[in-house]
Amino acid sequence: MNNVVELTNVEVAYGSILAVRGATFAVAEREIFALLGPSGCGKTSLLRAIAGFERPRRGSIRIGDTDVVSEGRWVQPEKRSVGMVFQEGALFPHLTLWENARYGVKREARGEEQAREALNLVGLLPLKDRYPHELSGGQQQRAALARAIAPRPKVVLLDEPFASLDPALRRRIRDDLREILHAARMTAILVTHDQEEALDLADRVAMMDRGRILQVGTPAEIYDSPARAEVAMFVGEGECLSCRIGTEILESLLGPAARELEGDAKLFIRPEDLEVAEEGDPRSVPAVVETVRFFGHDVLHSIRLEGADCRLPFRTMGTAALRRGSTLRIRLRSGRYGVFIGSDESQVRREIEVG
Repeated sequence: MNNVVELTNVEVAYGSILAVRGATFAVAEREIFALLGPSGCGKTSLLRAIAGFERPRRGSIRIGDTDVVSEGRWVQPEKRSVGMVFQEGALFPHLTLWENARYGVKREARGEEQAREALNLVGLLPLKDRYPHELSGGQQQRAALARAIAPRPKVVLLDEPFASLDPALRRRIRDDLREILHAARMTAILVTHDQEEALDLADRVAMMDRGRILQVGTPAEIYDSPARAEVAMFVGEGECLSCRIGTEILESLLGPAARELEGDAKLFIRPEDLEVAEEGDPRSVPAVVETVRFFGHDVLHSIRLEGADCRLPFRTMGTAALRRGSTLRIRLRSGRYGVFIGSDESQVRREIEVG
């Protein structure tokens, strides 16, 4: 499959502040690609560089067959064949839905047909004579998407498009968006700080932090095999425990676990990695239940390991909850776990076998 967008060593700076550091990735045709990370990590700056709203300090960007950014070359935003959907939709309030959809194609020979197809695709053609203030929040976002895809761009860029919607509507519009993009055979790049949104919607995810891309992979790869501790901590709940890997066992606050490697490291565990152990289990440690959060299909507890200032999330399935203040013995489930050795650029991930 051909790549629609390619970035190589892209840097974006605001004066002395380096917002994006050497970003390199490619987005395939018809792929939904997510830039995920905390606020201020550089993901929106990177999206704006692709759109042409920011000029990178260095690096190259290719869209389709055109180098839009390279040494000595700069292509204006309106000539990049990109569609843009902003956080608030940014519809023209004085124009009807039909006029908004036609805005970018009114000079095209088939402009009216393209606008009609786009509105039909997002399910809003019957509402074409309404003004933006007469639409719900979800309808406004779908209208903004229709306006973006009407010119049939090579790529649609979505900057936190669900941020202003309530959680229930956000999930519904997210499902609609996926179906619309697939039906339109569109390539899309989504910026979001919501891990659930990225993992649910995207075919691949680029995890960003402090201007750097830490890992690119499928949602399953990002969740199950995080390349760095920062990725593991951001994607899904969990904790990193300081540990010491000796020649015989891995020692942490959870006790002895495995035989492998050597040196100081961080062991990453998720709430589902823990289980209640029997009395006398040599792999278990005592703990106290401090908080209980009920979600219906599961219960999330916060437990404190006795004799240590360490709190861990612990999930049990079903409706049965441990009582606050109760004591138990806890241990790691048998399986493979990620251990992070080193820090910053030198950090590496290794796997250990427990059980």
